Amino acid sequence: MSDYRRLLARLNPSDLAYFGAVALPPACIAAMIHWHGVNVPYWDEWDTIPRVIKAFNGTLTFQDLWSQHNEHRLLLVNIISIVLAKATSYDLKSNMYCGFGFQILSLVLIGRLIRITCRNARPVLIRPLTICASLLIFSTAAWECWTWAMASVQFLLSVLWAVATVWALTEWPGCWRGVAIAFSTAILGACTAASGLPLFAVLIVGILWVGREGGRVRWAQLGFVVLLTALFVAFYFIGWNSVSHSTQAFSVRSAAAFVEYPFTYLGSPFVNRGSSWKLAFAFGVLGSSLFSFHVWRILHWPPGRAASVAPWVLLAVFVVLNAGLTTVGRFDLGAGQGVASRYTDIALLFWISLLVLSCALARRSEWRPRGARESVVAAILGAALIAGYAVRYWQGYERMVERAQALEAASQFVLDYKTAPDEVLLPLHPFPATVREQAEALDQFSLGPFAQRRPDAEAK
Repeated sequence: MSDYRRLLARLNPSDLAYFGAVALPPACIAAMIHWHGVNVPYWDEWDTIPRVIKAFNGTLTFQDLWSQHNEHRLLLVNIISIVLAKATSYDLKSNMYCGFGFQILSLVLIGRLIRITCRNARPVLIRPLTICASLLIFSTAAWECWTWAMASVQFLLSVLWAVATVWALTEWPGCWRGVAIAFSTAILGACTAASGLPLFAVLIVGILWVGREGGRVRWAQLGFVVLLTALFVAFYFIGWNSVSHSTQAFSVRSAAAFVEYPFTYLGSPFVNRGSSWKLAFAFGVLGSSLFSFHVWRILHWPPGRAASVAPWVLLAVFVVLNAGLTTVGRFDLGAGQGVASRYTDIALLFWISLLVLSCALARRSEWRPRGARESVVAAILGAALIAGYAVRYWQGYERMVERAQALEAASQFVLDYKTAPDEVLLPLHPFPATVREQAEALDQFSLGPFAQRRPDAEAK
């Protein structure tokens, strides 16, 4: 008890306020998952139910876990989903909480990266930037990732591997330990989704960056990474089937979308619906221009001065590469598809990186606030950002509630899948026949929404 009292004595009101501010956004999201998460499969999840059934009847194979799903190999997503299904009778809300846990880990690592960047030059920025990072990565802008079980694991785990890769390179710069951990997390990222493949490029850039800062390229580390990356990528694409419609549907309209899509993807956190994608495009162009300017400035620094900002450049590069990768597979659907909420969690890493870079580089600028006019401008800009965040947060929450209500209503008809009309099942999957077929399999094993129909549950 004495140790506990001593710990409390060390915590002053400012510490408690800081920890409370960092913890509040995750607490709000956890409450939203609790109240608005619906235990019913949605879209792609209906197509993955045969794999879950195989896990329950003992016929699951590695090929089932490794097989291609759209553009991805979801090995880790499949393993995690099946483990959770076995532990919870396929309660899909457990996947949402699991994704939430991954995002908590990402916040911890991002906080560590902020501390590494600011601890020497501007320690006063550590707490405000950490609070901002918490607000951004636990935003309802990514409402799909919080209440869509499959997206929760796939996208939020992808974010974790990206942050962990950059953290390892930053925590042990130039060391084999850092390279080994970063390469391992890159492999795990690629086995989570195709969005992890750019991590190999990020790892190579990171090694070259450390070489530039130290005045000596680590050729052994670079060769190790390039060789093993080539072997893994070759294995990854064995038996690969291209599922992109882009080259088949190429036209003047899709060519324009090819240019617009990556910027729309980057600006996706700032809009609510696909109809307003042009605003996201504008934000994407603005953010890309500012990031390019920051990189140009950094590259003109003498070697040895840019180590602290490297993690944010690497994280931003990861997001930019993902924007390009997603564009290749999706631009034929139109630039408006780039604002899909499930992409937002990855895109937000770009804006967190841009925020930290801007703060880190501002201290090196010749510009200094010199009077009340600058203070007023800063206050107006801060108020505009807070107001914009609040509006976007509320819009995302409305979309979350809207879809939760639709899924809750449709889930009642899943229990009567044999007689339910097609139109009431359409919110769950574009093909009601798929819902009926897989609902019958879930019913047979008393899984998911049918778990409460078990004899022991009925007896109680």
